Amino acid sequence: MVFASGLGNALLHGIGVHHGGVPRALQQYFIRQFNDRKVPYLVCTSTIIEGVNTVAKNVVVYDRRKSKSVLEHFTYKNIEGRAGRMNHYFVGKVYVLEAPPTDKSFSVEFPVGVQRETTPLSLLLSLPDDDLRPISKERVADLFSKSFLSPLTLRANRHVSRDAQEAVANEVLSNIARWRVLLSWTGIPSGAELGAVCDLIFRHLNTAAFRENDVFSGDQLAWHINELRVGNSISKYIRSCVNGRRLPATPSDAVESALRVVRNIVCQRFPRDLMVIDAIQRDILGARGFPVGNYALFAEQAENLFMPATLFALDEYGIPIQTAEALRNVLMPADALDDVLKRLGSLNIQQLQLSGFEREIMRDVIGNLFPRIGLPS
Repeated sequence: MVFASGLGNALLHGIGVHHGGVPRALQQYFIRQFNDRKVPYLVCTSTIIEGVNTVAKNVVVYDRRKSKSVLEHFTYKNIEGRAGRMNHYFVGKVYVLEAPPTDKSFSVEFPVGVQRETTPLSLLLSLPDDDLRPISKERVADLFSKSFLSPLTLRANRHVSRDAQEAVANEVLSNIARWRVLLSWTGIPSGAELGAVCDLIFRHLNTAAFRENDVFSGDQLAWHINELRVGNSISKYIRSCVNGRRLPATPSDAVESALRVVRNIVCQRFPRDLMVIDAIQRDILGARGFPVGNYALFAEQAENLFMPATLFALDEYGIPIQTAEALRNVLMPADALDDVLKRLGSLNIQQLQLSGFEREIMRDVIGNLFPRIGLPS
C-alpha cells in the first residue's frame, strides 16, 4: 500500500514519522530507532510531547499550530525542550521557522475540594451527595428537576450534555413502538439494530467529531464497525477502505483515514457513545415496562477492535495489531495478559511466519520486556 511504502521509503532515507495517524506500535518503533541513532531524523507533530522521551540534538519547529489553533506557549516551550538531553547532548539547538506564540505569564490552580458556581456539572455529578456544598447541591437538584431522565442516567452520562441526551430520549419517545424493538438488543446487534444506534450516535452525540475523522453518517459508522467485526482483520478492513475510496482520494489517503477511524472512532469514541445510548434506553424502556438492552459486551469488543483483549493489549507494548493477529494461534487462548507475555517471551522468532520487519520489531519488543533473554540476530 502507498501509506506503507511511503513509511518504508522514509525509513530508507533515515526518516522516522510520528503523528496521531501512525499506529501506536509504529510510533514506538520510530522513537526507539531515533533514540538508538538508527534513524537520524524524526518528522513529527505535537504528539511527540505526549509522554514520549526522545534524545535530540536539534529541533526544527516548522510552524506554531496544532490542528487549526495556535499552540499555547507552555506547549511550545515543551517542544523546544526536546533539544538537548543530559548524558547525551549537553547543549541543544532550536530552529524556529515561524514566530513563536506570545510569552504569557500564567498560573496553575489545583481546585481540590473547591466548588463554585462555575464548577462543571460533570464534576459535581461524579461526587457523592455528602461531598457537595450547598450551592452545588442546588445546581445538581436543579438539573435533576429539569430533566425527565433519571439521576442515575445523568450521572452515568455526565460527560455528555443534558441537551444531547434529551434529544436522543425525545426521539425515542416520539416513536416508542419502533425504538423499543431496535434498542432492546443484548450481546451482538443485528444489522438493523447496529444501524439504528449508530444513527442516534452520529446525529446527537457530536457530529463534528465524526466528520473530522471522515465518518459522515450513521450508516457509514455502522459499515466501518461491521467491516472490522466480520472481517476479523484490520488488514482486510484497510483494503476494503482503499478499494471503496471516493476519488480523488489516493490509496494513501484512504489508509490514513482508515487508521484514524480505527484509533479515534471504533476504539475510543464509539464504545463510549454506545454506553451513553445504553443508559438512555435502559431509563426510557425500563420505566415503561419494556425489555431493555445491554450493550456492554459489544462496546468492549469494539474497544478491543473485536480481538481478544489480551491480544489487542500487545499494541501498547509495541507489537502492531496485524502482527498480533498473525500470532493469535501461538499466543491464544489465554485468560490474562501475563500469560500472553510469558508465551511471547518463549517464542522462537526465527520460526514464526513473519516478515523481516516484523521479526525486527518482535526482537526489539521482547528484548525490552525480557532483557535477559538471548535472541538470535
